[in-house]
Amino acid sequence: MIKMWINKGEYGFSTRLKDGQEGGPSMFMGVQFKKGNEPEGNCQIEVKDGFFSCYNSKDGVKPKIVVMDYAILEGHNSNTPKETKVEEKTSYTAQELADEAMADFGDIVEIDNELAF
Repeated sequence: MIKMWINKGEYGFSTRLKDGQEGGPSMFMGVQFKKGNEPEGNCQIEVKDGFFSCYNSKDGVKPKIVVMDYAILEGHNSNTPKETKVEEKTSYTAQELADEAMADFGDIVEIDNELAF
């Protein structure tokens, strides 16, 4: 899976590609989402399903990334990570603690006394 920052601009979505060196060359590539499944703004996504394609522009053929399915990892505004506040529960009932302890064991299995052994 690929993780990338998505920027929403005047003409659609794009992502920045760079060579990894400080001050090295970079470029922007268009990103297209499945119709009706676009993010609301700038964010970091993990692409679950997508492919490379291309389109004709006035400057010739250009590449683009087509994203069919994704998960939003982090939102941002002006390159500042969005802070998400998570309220942590501090008191639990005995049943909640027991349910949490057994959660990793899967579904409850009932065993009756009429086994075919």
